Amino acid sequence: MATQHNTFIYTQLLSRVSVKILKRDIDMIIPSARRPSVCLPHCRIITASPSKSSSLDRIPTFLLKEVLEQLLPFITALVNVSLSQGRLPALQKQAPVTSVLKKAGMDVADMANYRPVSDLSFLSKTTERIVVEQLNKYLTANCLLPRFQSAYRRFHSTETAVLRVMSDRSVRS
Repeated sequence: MATQHNTFIYTQLLSRVSVKILKRDIDMIIPSARRPSVCLPHCRIITASPSKSSSLDRIPTFLLKEVLEQLLPFITALVNVSLSQGRLPALQKQAPVTSVLKKAGMDVADMANYRPVSDLSFLSKTTERIVVEQLNKYLTANCLLPRFQSAYRRFHSTETAVLRVMSDRSVRS
């Protein structure tokens, strides 16, 4: 009965998310102690993600995290469909682009001093993180990455690459 009530409340909240909802408002309705705590495979990636919301997100990211147990099967299905079809849904391909000054103090009149920043939706970024994690696990498990590749690898930095080059160089001398 309590679970049905929680689901009803979550559904009601999700249907009214066009209004800014604050985390403290959710906590007043359903205390954290009464929220479900089951975590499925992609839960860790989602909960570890920053709670920043995009202008494209239909619900605030903090609220998505609060009702994650109910939404996770849909998010998982969305990711799986994206992977099987090899593309993202049209709504996840949209991103408003803003120009941001590269460094403070640069000439604001010179357009070369700006860089574009895309405001991706939370689900788009989540899908990307899940794909990157799965791909890295596969490539690492099957020894498909070059031995000395440092870019885009955990615990492999440019410092370790430079140290390797310097070490090889000193051995040859």
